Amino acid sequence: MLLAQTYSSSSSFHVSPFGIGFGLIGLVFSIFVLVDVLKRPQAQWDAAGQNRGLWIGLAILGLFCCGLVIGLIYLFAIRPKLEAAGTGGAFMGGFPPQAPGGYPPPGGYPPPPPAGGYTPPPPPGGFAPPPAGGFPPPTPPPPPADGGWPPAPPPPPG
Repeated sequence: MLLAQTYSSSSSFHVSPFGIGFGLIGLVFSIFVLVDVLKRPQAQWDAAGQNRGLWIGLAILGLFCCGLVIGLIYLFAIRPKLEAAGTGGAFMGGFPPQAPGGYPPPGGYPPPPPAGGYTPPPPPGGFAPPPAGGFPPPTPPPPPADGGWPPAPPPPPG
């Protein structure tokens, strides 16, 4: 009896327009990510601290599944870092360079030079000048106990 059973060839698989829309958006995102990843030089990826090969692989994976999620992660988490690395770090308005530790130098930033381009020298201050006459010469070493120079020749061999 089992061998005599027949199966219906009709399929009841149906995809809604909503599912097709998500699939197309994911495909578009994946293509965008792949093109954007490939157009950026490796030096930009290194400066941003990201792995280019990983994102090429994820973009290709996104062509087949979960392209919407991969595209959104790239768009909001990775691409801003790459943009900042590509512009030399001027990400949020181009702040002036900062001292180590992320704080401005002591006393703040110097004012911009006047329109003529001449900046006067800084006012005197800081360390006191050295005393007049310079430093005393170093004391010579004491003479050797055997009477001086040249040293005695070594004993003959043998």
